[in-house]
Amino acid sequence: MAIRRGGLSRGQWLIACLLISGLAVALSGCAGLRSGNAYRPLATHPRSIDSREGTRVDDVTVVSARTAWIAITGSEQLNPHINCLRGHTRAACLEGNIAVFRTDDGGVHWRRRLLIRGSTRHPPQGVPFAGLKFFRGGGGLVLITFDEAGRPVLLRTSDGGGSWHRSPFLSSSAFGNGYDLDFVDAKHGWVIADRSAATGMEWLSLYRTVDGGRTWEKIAGTGHAGQVSSIPAYGDKNFLTFRSPTTGWLAGSDNSGVAELYLSRDGGRHWRLQRLPSLPGQTPRSPVTKVAYAPEFYSRRSGVEPVAAYFPNGSGGRWKVFLYSTVDGGLHWVRPRPLPFARVDVFEIRDAGHWWLGAGTTIWRSQDMGHTWRAAALPIRGDALLSSLWFVDDRVGLAVERYQMGGWDNEALFRSVDGGKRWQAVAVPRSVGS
Repeated sequence: MAIRRGGLSRGQWLIACLLISGLAVALSGCAGLRSGNAYRPLATHPRSIDSREGTRVDDVTVVSARTAWIAITGSEQLNPHINCLRGHTRAACLEGNIAVFRTDDGGVHWRRRLLIRGSTRHPPQGVPFAGLKFFRGGGGLVLITFDEAGRPVLLRTSDGGGSWHRSPFLSSSAFGNGYDLDFVDAKHGWVIADRSAATGMEWLSLYRTVDGGRTWEKIAGTGHAGQVSSIPAYGDKNFLTFRSPTTGWLAGSDNSGVAELYLSRDGGRHWRLQRLPSLPGQTPRSPVTKVAYAPEFYSRRSGVEPVAAYFPNGSGGRWKVFLYSTVDGGLHWVRPRPLPFARVDVFEIRDAGHWWLGAGTTIWRSQDMGHTWRAAALPIRGDALLSSLWFVDDRVGLAVERYQMGGWDNEALFRSVDGGKRWQAVAVPRSVGS
């Protein structure tokens, strides 16, 4: 599962690209002992979150039924240099401390394993964003879009967060608008650094590691005028995912509103466009389509690709979700079938009998490859958006919900131990300050 684009919003379909688990470090003021490039965090036992405080859940990663990581951006105090009136998002008002927490009892208790202290000067990039990837055995990585000096930060641990080591990484301009991060195992990973975007165009660079993040190589990117590149600059690129060290996809849409997939068979060095079959009744101008999530596979060769389509009519139109499918490992995608949903915030597949789809305050589950669905409502009020959904097996999962209450953006964490039939709120750690 990829760690999705951070720091930038492309609408409700792209919120699904966020979040996974635990984070932090401070290059200027670390909340732990520092020796060389090694970081040792302080152990704390945070209280549950107070919804009045400025706090944002960046990422959640589930490693086992009892072990998970969460990354929190926030501050004990709001940034005094920003006009934080009601109606502003919290992300615009935070000082930007980033903390990574770990739980070993299914979310009952959390221990902070890392802290990066944000700048009170509020860097021009805004508030930093954190993404995580953790593996069984104690290994993991934390990627932060920028530190106080405006530089991206990548930290590695091999002992479950007991110590951290900073990896040489990208240039200070690498994360102009955000990033995508994906790993298929503890060694092979990719990062897209989204450098910049303009009208109908997006320029990015793709980096790969084969040693668990210790070293990175630029292997592909979009070209400017006169440059040759394997990824075209036109259109949006919203989702990066790999199934193996060699095979992966980059998903998005072109300037005319047509969903697109790019396929690589050589680890990301070269990409070719996969044109998806037209939807029933689709014309060059209708409907507008966009990839709703990255491809998901439920066997070695079988998988699906959700696509959102907007059908205009006299009253303003409507959204509908379609599901493309493949039986040859993603080399070809067949004409899709409609799903009974108007949107997809998150999508998770473990095998043929365990699918989950989330939208708003509802998580739907299917046991027959998406032909029938059963709903479970999250116990939350307000206009909500599911930002991440993770199942470690067919029963235990975590979901992160973003909602508005009292004029502020809020985050809530939920846990299921019965395959998504019922969900209970889990206290989110909030100690991201001292």
